[in-house]
Amino acid sequence: MANDPQTFDELKVAVLSWSNRDDLDGNVEEFIALAERRLNRAIFVPDRESMATLTAAATVALPSDFWGVRSIWLDTDPKVVLDQMNFGMLQQAYAPAATGQPGNYAIHGSTLYLGPSPDSAYSVKLAYWAKVAALSVSNTTNWLLTAAPDIYIAASLVELYLYIVDEAQATLWEQRTAAKIAELNRDGSRRQYGGTPLRIRSPIVV
Repeated sequence: MANDPQTFDELKVAVLSWSNRDDLDGNVEEFIALAERRLNRAIFVPDRESMATLTAAATVALPSDFWGVRSIWLDTDPKVVLDQMNFGMLQQAYAPAATGQPGNYAIHGSTLYLGPSPDSAYSVKLAYWAKVAALSVSNTTNWLLTAAPDIYIAASLVELYLYIVDEAQATLWEQRTAAKIAELNRDGSRRQYGGTPLRIRSPIVV
């Protein structure tokens, strides 16, 4: 797309320009916000990956930009990869007074729960998917707008045409958005893993 927007204000202008509408100024920020929710659920590329170091406790606050877990392990020697349980199962599996080296975790809301409750201040490494930082007046750009402004425009136009009940245009832009997301995810996979297929190797003991 020509004249790719690189800021929030430029994106709003671009969305309205592509829609050829001049009566939706007051709604365009909502269209972009709805698009961002969809993009958070659909785009998984290395740019979204983040890492945090947490101090183990029975409950630990997750990072403010946390979207989903990639992996969690105790930074011990050797490291201990924690296995996920749902919240209810974790509560049933470990008595409230039980302590020890954690072996499991559950996510409930914005909190990480460990089981059993740590008997020491273990360092917990959290590899996670970070939310795409929402665009706003105070946050005028982010990595996704810089890398793929066409996806931002297309996804916002889906929401715009749904709003004005133009099914044909909504379907057209939905197809374009889905194709662009798939392309970006494939590109992210190539950047992360290269062009060769992944192979499962036997673990190496060192």
